[in-house]
Amino acid sequence: MKIDPEGVRPIEPEPVGPTEPTPADKVEGAEPAEAPPEADRVSLSARAQEVQLARDALAKLAPVRQEKVNALRQAVQDGVYEVDAEQLADDMLKESGT
Repeated sequence: MKIDPEGVRPIEPEPVGPTEPTPADKVEGAEPAEAPPEADRVSLSARAQEVQLARDALAKLAPVRQEKVNALRQAVQDGVYEVDAEQLADDMLKESGT
């Protein structure tokens, strides 16, 4: 796998505001405490968010009944699968809300 350095962008840290002084900060002659380390931040691209939404939607679907799929595939290949056109039309109308 090759990494394209042109597509890599540095992550900009979020600015950290001033902190409350500690008792050590108030003591004369005491050295100031180190600033707290900046927190890491991760952000997902729009494409990654779309992929996550698709995965979530797929996880909510009913599992595929592979044995039924195989039986229907075989019936079509054998030429014995028949469609009731009237029932299909009724189902389509019900699905569309008409």
